[in-house]
Amino acid sequence: MNADVLELVEIVQLEIGAFEALLETLTQEQVALVTQDLSGVEEAVTNQQTLVERARSLEAARINVVERLRTLDDRAPGTVTLKELIDRIENPQAQKLREMREQLLTLQAEIRRVNRHNSALVKQSMKYVDKTLQILTGAGRAPGVYGQSGKVASRSVTRAVLNRVA
Repeated sequence: MNADVLELVEIVQLEIGAFEALLETLTQEQVALVTQDLSGVEEAVTNQQTLVERARSLEAARINVVERLRTLDDRAPGTVTLKELIDRIENPQAQKLREMREQLLTLQAEIRRVNRHNSALVKQSMKYVDKTLQILTGAGRAPGVYGQSGKVASRSVTRAVLNRVA
């Protein structure tokens, strides 16, 4: 059991490293989005995909070790959590795993926060591009004007900055 616990500690440590690298990459993406550095955004997204795959692989390995460590009880496979397992392990390794688990949870929360912020930046940029294209091409609804009857009538005004005739 002790070798499995040491393997679990090693895997969780690798997961923490992967999450820290992912958080750093998300922060780099955020800077690239704000500075409108397209190549920086592309590089960050590529790195994120690699790190997410690594984290998935480590998570699968962790789940495998947790399943090996679970005691033979009436619980079905896949129902033992890392927290429950920590409660069953001797104190020195349990304390280290407890701290690492808290670090993982903190990193996950920070990753979610930065990812939400990056998503908002991307959405805002898309709205800006759409509005700019509407202005340049004259697409979209022209504001209505009041007609003689007092009702709003559509206006046929060409607002395009670009010449559509080729």
